[in-house]
Amino acid sequence: MDLLKFTIKLAKKAGKAILKEAKNIKITEKAKNDLVTNADQAAEKLLTKAILKKYPDHTVLAEEASYKTILKAENYLKSKYIWIIDPLDGTTNFAHGLPLYSVSIGLFKTQLSEKSKNFNYLTGEIVLGVVFAPAMNELFYAVKGQGAYLNGKKIQVSKNKKLENSLL
Repeated sequence: MDLLKFTIKLAKKAGKAILKEAKNIKITEKAKNDLVTNADQAAEKLLTKAILKKYPDHTVLAEEASYKTILKAENYLKSKYIWIIDPLDGTTNFAHGLPLYSVSIGLFKTQLSEKSKNFNYLTGEIVLGVVFAPAMNELFYAVKGQGAYLNGKKIQVSKNKKLENSLL
C-alpha cells in the first residue's frame, strides 16, 4: 500500500529530525504544564509540508498551531482524507531526556459530511496508523483489516481474560 510506505518513511524522517533537535532542546509552554519544544514544531512542519506536497487534496489536523496557518476549517468538510498527527507524542518525556516519545500519524477516511442545526460534522474511519519511537527505533503500524505490526512482526493483544493478570 503506497499510503503505508509513504507514512512509514515520513514518520522515520520526522523521528530523525526530532533526534537532531534533541541536541539543542528549546522548551516553551502552550499552557500550564503543556510543553512544546522546537522538535515538536520542526517535526510538525516537516510532516505537514510532505503530506500536502504528495497529497494536495488531503487535509491535516495537527496538535501544534502550525496547521491553523496552513489550512482552513472548511477544508476538512471537503476532504476525502484527513491526516491526524501528533509530531512529538510524549513531549514532556522528550523534554526531560526520557526515550518514551514518538511520532504518531493516523489517516482518517471521511465517508460523510453532515450538518446539524449548530455545526457540521464528519463520519468515517481510521484506515491506517503509524507510531515511530525514534529513541528506541520501534515502528508500530496498522492498516484496517490487516492487523498490527512492530518492526515488521505481527503483534496482538494478550490472551489474558482477567484484568488483574494484565499489564496496563
